[in-house]
Amino acid sequence: MGVLNNVERLGKIMSKYMIILIIGALVYSFIQPKTFLWVVPNMNTILQILMFSVGVTISIDQFKLVLERPKDVFIGALGQFTIMPIVAFLVCKLMNLPPEISIGVILVGCCPGGISSNVMSFIAKGDVALSVSLTTVSTLIAPIVTPALTLILAGSYIDVSLYSMFLSIIKIVLIPIIAGILCNKYLPKVSEVTEKCIPMLSSLSLMCLVAGVTSNSLDNLKTTGVLLFIAVIIHNVFGHLLGYILAYKFGMDEEKRRVVSLEVGMQNTGLATTLAVSHFSLLAALPAAISGTWQTIFSAVLANYWSKKSEEKEIELDVYNNK
Repeated sequence: MGVLNNVERLGKIMSKYMIILIIGALVYSFIQPKTFLWVVPNMNTILQILMFSVGVTISIDQFKLVLERPKDVFIGALGQFTIMPIVAFLVCKLMNLPPEISIGVILVGCCPGGISSNVMSFIAKGDVALSVSLTTVSTLIAPIVTPALTLILAGSYIDVSLYSMFLSIIKIVLIPIIAGILCNKYLPKVSEVTEKCIPMLSSLSLMCLVAGVTSNSLDNLKTTGVLLFIAVIIHNVFGHLLGYILAYKFGMDEEKRRVVSLEVGMQNTGLATTLAVSHFSLLAALPAAISGTWQTIFSAVLANYWSKKSEEKEIELDVYNNK
């Protein structure tokens, strides 16, 4: 168990410095692109391992929250699959982005919530149980919703095969997650080992996916880089903002607003990257790679801001109560 504890500690350190590591991997992929050429052919496997690890952290009891708080989960899922796809489509049209870049941006918007949102919700002192439920629900309905939305919004740019995307998400996401959930229930010792490895696995996976796509698309990135970065930033920032406003309009408290904001703004860019490479092109995968880097940076800043805001409020209450 000593080795596993070391792996767990290393994973926590990597999660803490995720922003620096991803930027470092991105820069290194520019300098030594050949290092990450192996990633693209193995994307499906990388994501399947990661999704299995996520499934291991999910217990069947957590689904009770969906039944106990259906309104909160519905609002979050609604925001996830309306705000980000619509904002992505509008950004592509208003900025007149090239077709393949547009496909990538829209695909990011149509994907379910990112797994890092649960960590960010914890840092932001949000309702973590709601965050986990929203990520789980959006991921489970993604095989149907993601291909359908992609077809509707990106169908004018390229032929979108609804059935093949559906099968891809089933194979890459749904089956590994269900296997992880069953492992959690029936093989607790395996689950315990896997959970200790998750922080390191998720960190390494995101670094590899970002660096892999970048190193395989350097020429395209040089020609579309600035425009692409602007589109990704606008898409992500508006996602967080509109997610927060949506939760506010439905009367959610501050903890829930933060969670909905993070869930809506943070997408599963690993899935978007893999789907883009499998069904479209490497150029279409670039928005997902860049988005994965940016959303990690922005969500971390936002979560830390909310955390400090909560701490300041607690201090003010203590002072007031001690008067």
